[in-house]
Amino acid sequence: MGQYTWKRVYGGVERDVARAVKALPDGGAVICGSTGSFGTAGGDLYLIRVDQEGDRTWSLVVGGPGVQEGRAVVLLPDGGFLAVGITDTGEHGGYDGYAVRVSAEGAVLWERSYGTAAWDFLSSGDYDGTHLVLGGTTFGMDDPAGDLLLLRMDLMGEVLWMNGYGTSGSDDGGYVRVLSTGSYVVAGTTGDGEEADGLVCAVGVDGTAQWCTRVEEAGTQWVGGIDVDDQDAVFLAGYMFAGEEHRRMYLAKVSATGQVLMSRAVSSGGADWEARTVRALADGRISVAGYTAEHGAGDRDISMLFLDPGGEFLSGPTYGGVQRDEAWSMDLANDGAYYIAGSTRSFGPGAESFFVIRSDGDTLNGPVGSYSDPVGVREGVPSGAFRVVPMPLGVGAMAQVHGGGAISRVVFRDVVGRRVAEVRASSGEFLVPTLVPGVYTLQLYEDLRLRSAQQVLIE
Repeated sequence: MGQYTWKRVYGGVERDVARAVKALPDGGAVICGSTGSFGTAGGDLYLIRVDQEGDRTWSLVVGGPGVQEGRAVVLLPDGGFLAVGITDTGEHGGYDGYAVRVSAEGAVLWERSYGTAAWDFLSSGDYDGTHLVLGGTTFGMDDPAGDLLLLRMDLMGEVLWMNGYGTSGSDDGGYVRVLSTGSYVVAGTTGDGEEADGLVCAVGVDGTAQWCTRVEEAGTQWVGGIDVDDQDAVFLAGYMFAGEEHRRMYLAKVSATGQVLMSRAVSSGGADWEARTVRALADGRISVAGYTAEHGAGDRDISMLFLDPGGEFLSGPTYGGVQRDEAWSMDLANDGAYYIAGSTRSFGPGAESFFVIRSDGDTLNGPVGSYSDPVGVREGVPSGAFRVVPMPLGVGAMAQVHGGGAISRVVFRDVVGRRVAEVRASSGEFLVPTLVPGVYTLQLYEDLRLRSAQQVLIE
């Protein structure tokens, strides 16, 4: 059987952004990000598991009041996952790092926050065979301007050590990988503005820094992702800007002992390009993904470049529509396919949706599949303090509007905003119309005045 290839979007009617994808042994994938469609108003962590054909196995929203955002996901030895990100409702103050352990079936096992009294962010994670290592940025350790953050913890979330690394200036990013020796490498960006460069630090399992290398070039070099090859060389991907009109995709390579082996632009400069993720392939090639504003159909399109070992361009497809589409993460499936995850404003049910591509490395023609996820639709108090019960709604059943006000009519809109039904309401009740099961936006009117808009699920 050949590779499965497809393009799919997932989410609801608001803003949903995928920041990480991890290929699974069964050929499927787990995608992690944040949602404004489901959960609480501040935004919640959003996790979806799909099979190799892109069909949803399960989806999960985790969070509460405030902000919870997913930025990375780690595959665990029991087949479950650790979702990693940030929260502004942690126990340490300001923003904290955030981690949620989830079973293979999608059940939350625990969630915890990590950090200092200042702001702390987690943006990556890896598993070393016995423990988890998470990376990010901290403003509460040695340098208030920011350090790369690394913490090692057990599978129950108990921290063994948590340290900051970097220079005497601003350092941020904290992208971590486990090396073949069992030690770690953490990378990011050091400096500000035109003085920004890539930064790589090697760290032992006890948390001791072994070396740090600044990858210096003229102008700005911003690092958005890293990978390591079978020789423990570190690849940095991002963008560079050295006085030109536009940003260009950037690639650097640092040896296992901290020597800079390559530092260069790998895209043209006719418009903005950025790389957010990189993979060192087994045949020596390098793949980067992010976006291009120079090629494709829209404002930005997902760009995937294949490069030779020296960083020279070999090939590269683009994916997207007429608006803004960007990639944030990439991983390799066990059949040789590439998973790419990011966001799209060109396709999907809402303002922005998870955009997931399973590619053979070539351009994919054909339509983009859309899945409107009912995961987060539940009884609650929506905008305007109105509440519709019961939830989910049943076709042909009576529903009630709680919260005051003389609601006189109810309008139903589908996931792309089309008006599909309107019914009259009397004494706070209305009859649910005959509609295809799924997620709808329900608008409550008092005469001509819109009083509330909320998502509902019709079964």
